[in-house]
Amino acid sequence: MSRSVAVLVGLALVAGTGVVHGVWSHRWRPSPGLDAAADRLDGFPGDLEHWKSQTLTLPDDVLRAAGARRAVFRGYVHEGTGTKLFVCLMVGHTGPMAVHRPEHCYTAGGFDLAGAAVLVPLTLGDGGRANFWTSRFERQEPAGKTQLRIFWSWRAGDEWRAPESPRWGLADQPYVYKLYVVRETTTRTERMDEDPAVEFLRLLLPRLNKALAAP
Repeated sequence: MSRSVAVLVGLALVAGTGVVHGVWSHRWRPSPGLDAAADRLDGFPGDLEHWKSQTLTLPDDVLRAAGARRAVFRGYVHEGTGTKLFVCLMVGHTGPMAVHRPEHCYTAGGFDLAGAAVLVPLTLGDGGRANFWTSRFERQEPAGKTQLRIFWSWRAGDEWRAPESPRWGLADQPYVYKLYVVRETTTRTERMDEDPAVEFLRLLLPRLNKALAAP
């Protein structure tokens, strides 16, 4: 798992945050409910049916660069297929959470965006709904090409949003959660309804929503 862990930790959150950005996001001002929101990460689900989890650690400097108050970082392996996913859920003031997006972070880390981001609306097993962005990223390595499929979304209030302009589309929120799901892929043609990450999200989100719901 070490190669994919290095990709996610080293590249998904490489961009730093600036003073102007911090002021815009109220990062240095009290944010009602943020501490409680961070505590709710304790309820992040572990194993999910055939998906077995491993708890991983994000270095403190990565959290600071992302502007996150707290994060959960997990690896998941499907017992039947061997498919590996890496999942990162962060919570923090809206400004940093909105600005750091894969289109910026991964391309800054040497990846090419292999196609425009596509909106994926999900219907969950409990009848709930969620919107995610997804795109593919590629980078040539000495041993061959690394190809990643990344899904991402923001939880604002009690809904998962995928606004075209997160900075403005989430500006009504004092804090948000941001979720990444990352997997390595080798194909260009993929059906979203057959993607293992979509299957995983449909299992994860109903349980995660309960854990993150404000009392």
